[in-house]
Amino acid sequence: KHADAADQYVDQAGLARHFCADIFSTMAVAEQMYAQNGGGAAWGTVRVSAAFTAVGTLLQHTRDCLVHLEPGNRPTTLQLREDSRGSFFLQGLTQIECGSSEVLLKTFEGGLSSSYARGAPNSEPRSHRLFTVAVQRVDGNGVEHSSTFHMLDLAGHERPAPAVKSTPGQKKPAPRTKASGNAEDITLKALGRVVSALADSRSHIPYRDSKLTRIVKEGFGG
Repeated sequence: KHADAADQYVDQAGLARHFCADIFSTMAVAEQMYAQNGGGAAWGTVRVSAAFTAVGTLLQHTRDCLVHLEPGNRPTTLQLREDSRGSFFLQGLTQIECGSSEVLLKTFEGGLSSSYARGAPNSEPRSHRLFTVAVQRVDGNGVEHSSTFHMLDLAGHERPAPAVKSTPGQKKPAPRTKASGNAEDITLKALGRVVSALADSRSHIPYRDSKLTRIVKEGFGG
């Protein structure tokens, strides 16, 4: 069932296809305009890389969905780190270099299919899926210019099952636990709090309330 869902999603990946094409077409237009304006440093070199991460809805386990595309790599536990600028990143996350929109789309499809795999290390029954594209340009003076784009597919909210009352002589139902399907989705709640705080222009934005909101923190800022 899950494999069929992944195949259907890939076949209908219209948004992803446009997104991947726009990345490279926009860069081509920008380079052309840069050359026409003249002056300044040379355009330089551009590197486009992609990552695909699944973040569990209950325990927030993070899974590298592109590790199988790098020969010799093995699935490892991804550690969430913070750099000197206050940005968050997953240490050890696979980054696939993409030289064209076709390669970028193929990378997306490979990560998406892998995200549906059952029994993989750090996998959960339901996960949010994050496709991240980083564009880095080093101009003729050696100055680095970078942009990061995120495509986020939220798993949605699953309502808790109603409580079951036991009748005399019946065994009482097992108590609900954090790891059960009735647990609250920490990430969705955290996203809601971040969006509300930004909409209200509050001084404190609770990015640290979940792994996912920390990872995409810069995306909220525009």
